[in-house]
Amino acid sequence: MIKLIIYSVAFRKDYYFERWRLFRDQHPDFDLILVGPKYSEYKHAGDVMIFQPEEKEAEERFRIEYIDINKYKFKTGGWISFELSRLVKKENPDIVYLIGLENSNCAIHMALIKRIYRLKFKLVGFTMRGVDHPIDKFQYRNRIKLTNRCFDAFICHYPRGKELIEIQRRFKKPVYMSTQVGVHKGFFFKNSELRNETRKALGFSEDVTVFGAVGRLKEYRGIFHLLEAFKTFNENAVLVFVGDGPDRGKLEDMINKFQLHSKVLILGRKEHPYEMNAFFNALDCLVHYPHVEDTFPFTIVESMAVGLPVIASNKGAMSYQLGFNGIIVPAENPIELRKAMVYALENRLTLVARGQALQERVLATFEVHELNKTFYKVMLDVLSGGKERNELSDQAMIPFQTIA
Repeated sequence: MIKLIIYSVAFRKDYYFERWRLFRDQHPDFDLILVGPKYSEYKHAGDVMIFQPEEKEAEERFRIEYIDINKYKFKTGGWISFELSRLVKKENPDIVYLIGLENSNCAIHMALIKRIYRLKFKLVGFTMRGVDHPIDKFQYRNRIKLTNRCFDAFICHYPRGKELIEIQRRFKKPVYMSTQVGVHKGFFFKNSELRNETRKALGFSEDVTVFGAVGRLKEYRGIFHLLEAFKTFNENAVLVFVGDGPDRGKLEDMINKFQLHSKVLILGRKEHPYEMNAFFNALDCLVHYPHVEDTFPFTIVESMAVGLPVIASNKGAMSYQLGFNGIIVPAENPIELRKAMVYALENRLTLVARGQALQERVLATFEVHELNKTFYKVMLDVLSGGKERNELSDQAMIPFQTIA
């Protein structure tokens, strides 16, 4: 039996650890312990989110441990925990899988646990890297030396992240590419009845083209460029935002300025996957248009699973996620964005074909059943020294038919 500890702040709702319960079912040779903080205050792009998870009963070869954390003020973020040290020593795992940034305090703490107590477990990090870090600074250099020495492998979201780990960090051990941000086909799926119900509730007839945008309402998400691109569309199209954030008021002011009350809606946040699945089914096209590096947005793979065509900026992982059938537009260019939206409006049948191709792609690559197959092989390869690292990476680099 292979004992695997997975540590992440995300283990707070059923949806986030359902993938790992599925992994337990798929692979009876693994015993999983999921570890997360009892209470965490998470700051992202100026927004503060507080998580306080519910305790869960242990299951066969699967349990969740919530531990006390200690904040440690260092700009790379994360936590340290004395409970984590005790837990790792007590459980004596074969592998510890740490989900987070590879320079975070959590990563440093885990590396120190392994080194100080001379523990023999394999330490694997999943990193959300996708942008250059100032690694020449003294405190970063020391952290990189420690993690390079103590980590046995890294797993990355997409090609740019893998490249940065291998080249910028000079990490010589195995680096795999298999995202943590997958989509579960049991939660996100195409459903015509759900589409009809949701559109009826929103007041949209079937002859109206519905564009949607999901995420924090912040300027860097491209929400103002999107509104600028949409403002001259005719009455046969509407734009719906799902999300909230500090720039909501400014967005509402722009909607008033352009007199778009009947064509642009802001629905606020939707927390439950069922709500998001219903919303995606109601759309004709998703627009995800940040002008900063977006390393692997949930929104993209979730909408793909519903068979939704996607217009996205050329920042971050979107072109990798979407493959050949996404509509990629230069960031911060509302003129080009409008052209893409006009194309979507005038080519609805082609748009449906693109959506179907994207659904096929995501189910073969980023759906959790497929991700778990790759993750299983990666874990076995880590235990054997990384002999098949090249064969196990790039599982999404597969050809798909391109829709003209």
